[in-house]
Amino acid sequence: MKKKLSVVALTAVLMLWGCGPDEKKDEAPVSETMAVAEQSLEKAIEATEAAEEQLVETTKEAAEEIKAADEVVEKTIIAEEEKVAEAAEAVSAAAVSAAAVSAAATEVIEAVEEKIEIKAVQEEAVAVQEEKVAAAEKVEEKAATVVAESRQPVTTTVESVVIDNKNGKVVLLHKKHAEAFGCAACHGDQEPGPFELGKEKAHALCQGCHKEKQAGPTSCAKCHQKKVQAVEGC
Repeated sequence: MKKKLSVVALTAVLMLWGCGPDEKKDEAPVSETMAVAEQSLEKAIEATEAAEEQLVETTKEAAEEIKAADEVVEKTIIAEEEKVAEAAEAVSAAAVSAAAVSAAATEVIEAVEEKIEIKAVQEEAVAVQEEKVAAAEKVEEKAATVVAESRQPVTTTVESVVIDNKNGKVVLLHKKHAEAFGCAACHGDQEPGPFELGKEKAHALCQGCHKEKQAGPTSCAKCHQKKVQAVEGC
């Protein structure tokens, strides 16, 4: 529109120029001047229309290019947003995985600690058991020693021993008992020889053994005799 106004203004200037002083009227006829002005106006109008068409075409192309650029930008933004979302999901999955690994590691540590405690208890129980076994072995060794000593050949020559008592003398078949039960059965760890034998000790030792083995006298009359002579060997 501005170009059209410029063309009209230019035409008016040409027309005014054609109506100058009298000395120039003779140089160019009015009709010729008008024809030239009209031609110039037509050319200007054609140029203006062509320029307008070119402007419309250029504007259309620019709009299409802007639209295409907007589409590219929108696609790029969408792609970047998808990448960000995928990265966020990956981070979340990694966090979940790390938490799972941490929980699994905690369970493993607790299980190992529990096994260590169980092993410590077992080792302590084994140690106690070993102490008991060692103590039992010592007892067995001592018992075996006592048994071995009791089974050693008897070298005594004393056939019998007479024990004086107010209820009647008691005759102990010394050699027979020694050969059957060993010296330690009566003398213990002491060196074999005479020793004090009171009522309670005699009853516990002699009568108790007779009852346990169901052999030998257990009544008073069969052990205590008023008239007896012991036969002793030397």
